[in-house]
Amino acid sequence: MALAMDEQEAMETGIRKIYCGLTEGSYFSYTGIFGIDAATADMLGGGRTQGKVAAQYDEFFFNAPDDPDGTVRHKDFASTPDGMTFLRQTETAQANTWYETSDGGKRIIYEPAQTHPWNHFSKHTTAYAVEFYTEAFKENNQNLNQIDANSQVWQLKEVFECVALVSFVFFIIGFASLLIELLFFNKVKTELNPLPSIERTGSKIGIFALLLCLILVPGVFFSALMDGGAEMLGVLFLVDLTFKADFRIWTFAFKTFDFNIFPTIFRYFPTFLAYYVVSTAAITINTNTEKMQGFKGYLLAIALNAGGGFLWLVHQYGMLFTTGVAAHPGSALSGIVLVAMIPTLSIAAIISRNLYKKTGSIWLRAVLNALLMTTMTIANTMVAFK
Repeated sequence: MALAMDEQEAMETGIRKIYCGLTEGSYFSYTGIFGIDAATADMLGGGRTQGKVAAQYDEFFFNAPDDPDGTVRHKDFASTPDGMTFLRQTETAQANTWYETSDGGKRIIYEPAQTHPWNHFSKHTTAYAVEFYTEAFKENNQNLNQIDANSQVWQLKEVFECVALVSFVFFIIGFASLLIELLFFNKVKTELNPLPSIERTGSKIGIFALLLCLILVPGVFFSALMDGGAEMLGVLFLVDLTFKADFRIWTFAFKTFDFNIFPTIFRYFPTFLAYYVVSTAAITINTNTEKMQGFKGYLLAIALNAGGGFLWLVHQYGMLFTTGVAAHPGSALSGIVLVAMIPTLSIAAIISRNLYKKTGSIWLRAVLNALLMTTMTIANTMVAFK
């Protein structure tokens, strides 16, 4: 889109502002409303060096015209009509191969065996980007130190931001634990007595099967549903101001935000609170027993909160990678969103279990989880007001 618009402007001004371009996980599906489709973009290439990263398992784009409904399937963009148009080939083209164009340009399509969000967290795709721009600017980089495309250090930044993310979660638990010891807040504490194990008349297999069904409920209904604390935040802003960093790993992040999104936070808070009250109650009932003390209780809490979604992901992408077609080929965004929801729900389960052991009440942890997760969700989302 940007290259096409730059070429249109250059026809009037005689000045090209963009020398080359590499797109990653994007296509002309939405630019057609502006009159920029694959053929138009090709015509407006202007002899530039261009490339596309078109992942084989991209959830949204690069499907062949004769593919069945549902975009979550294996694809080979270089062999599609639009791919051959981009490469200006009349016969089936090959991925990861440079092709020269009649207007003096060069083009290539990279096809890593990855999903859409995987592109943005991949050493191989990053190497493709380095190789592309090294080739595009090779006439101007003779005096630069040539570094191998696979010599990358950005992973270290991700590791340390993940450490910060884990530390932030521990801070939330620790800070809340400290507050409930103070004079005013200690009124939320009640006496906590683990329930004795109940003698059940059913078989262990039957009980396990029932529990598994409860865990699977979110996974079963996920596609249908998708298709149809100030001090803690202060830490986020302080770290962002001081180090220009946030707490994240891949698609999961606690980010700072503009204060104009507070109306949106308050709008969604009641819905999140309703969910976390039910979630907290379920965790309390199933883990507050003598047999579920210690680590086992936390594992069960995480399974109850995030187990169904995790199994949905395994089924969805397991089918995609083994058969070439996802279990739900029409659920493009659902899987991507769920990747971040699994750690979110797991953290909420840990907070819920930990604070219940200290307060004996479901309300503090339900409100805390709802406030924290609502804020995190809105901060990671584009908000538009009409």
